Amino acid sequence: MHVVGTGWPRYHYDFRPMFLGHRHNFFMETFLQIIKISNFSLIICFNEIDIMYYTIKEATAQDCGLINRLAWKAFPPTYQAILTPEQIEYMMHWMYDEASLRRQMTKEGHVYFIIHVEGEPAGYVSVRPEDAGVFHLEKIYVLPDFQGCHCGSALFRHAVAYVRRVCPEARAIELNVNRQNPALGFYRRMGMRIDREGDFDIGNGFYMNDYIMRLEL
Repeated sequence: MHVVGTGWPRYHYDFRPMFLGHRHNFFMETFLQIIKISNFSLIICFNEIDIMYYTIKEATAQDCGLINRLAWKAFPPTYQAILTPEQIEYMMHWMYDEASLRRQMTKEGHVYFIIHVEGEPAGYVSVRPEDAGVFHLEKIYVLPDFQGCHCGSALFRHAVAYVRRVCPEARAIELNVNRQNPALGFYRRMGMRIDREGDFDIGNGFYMNDYIMRLEL
């Protein structure tokens, strides 16, 4: 074991020899049980097994600038093969200008959470109440450098836990996802299913061509 970096300690373990051969399942199960009873949050990347501390905190209006910067790093790479540069630019200003983010938080009921990995902001999620008993997961994005390290699943589960905590009677969480977005597989793995689809005029001649996915609570 060795520790590198500053701030949150980062521990690198190479468990690959342990997981080779017929005893793989036993050691993996034991390892995950150890994690389960440990009193800290972590993310595991299976290139070796890279254990990283993370925190998820609710954002305030003071974080609008940070969310804007994260979005510029995460949103365009996600959609560069799906949307035109003009639509990406339009949607970035529409959704992520600081004034828009502040309005979402203060007037439209959006709650944002930011994940920090070893103290470094790595992604965000937002959720808001929609209809009676239904919440909408508006945005969930992870910076490219942190993709593959389970930040997305950590954010998703945190959003679900938040909804259950603030609204125990909630029946479902829904989200819109572009019909060509590879993240469809991720949402299915998180338990969502396609409920319906729609084409939504967002102005300036642009449309969002989405599936609406649903998670029953």
